[in-house]
Amino acid sequence: MRFTPIAFALSLALAAPASATLIDFEDVEPGFFGPTLVVGDVTFSSPVNLLVANYFSEAGVNRALCPLSPALIGCESDLSISFANPISRFDITVDGANSTVATISAFATLVDDSVQAILFDGFEPFQSKVLSYASATPIRAVRFSTRDPQGFSFDDLRLNGSAVPEPGVWVLALLGFGLVGQRLRHARIPASAI
Repeated sequence: MRFTPIAFALSLALAAPASATLIDFEDVEPGFFGPTLVVGDVTFSSPVNLLVANYFSEAGVNRALCPLSPALIGCESDLSISFANPISRFDITVDGANSTVATISAFATLVDDSVQAILFDGFEPFQSKVLSYASATPIRAVRFSTRDPQGFSFDDLRLNGSAVPEPGVWVLALLGFGLVGQRLRHARIPASAI
């Protein structure tokens, strides 16, 4: 198989890494933060206090974020997350389901101001679960809501890829189109003209 410049440019464009961010609350000093916590370009907010503390999980004890209920007994208050730079996908780990009928509703606000509702279920008591959502339209914010009696603590928020291609990807794409155009132009020149 012949490896042409066009195939090379396309393979470089496809291999370009997507930007990714991980927010792990092990890196956040524990304590109360009031209704808002900012970590890098991400803002966490709740109508109540946000608490970063050590919680028991299936992996042992880990530090996570809890939207603490007014009664100070569980993490069942809503949690909103907004992104300074819209994203295309998020994955977030939750702990704390009390039963298999527990659910989390998520409402993703996209840059076109539409809202996508997502229902996460299939929880096992006291088992971690990763909630994932991806959208072709960039995501500006997401709000999580649950009616589980104890609620959920949130950890390991992974933001996968920017919804807007990075400049390097644009350069590679333009280079690829240029090579395709050059190849097509040379293919039209008759052999007798050379």
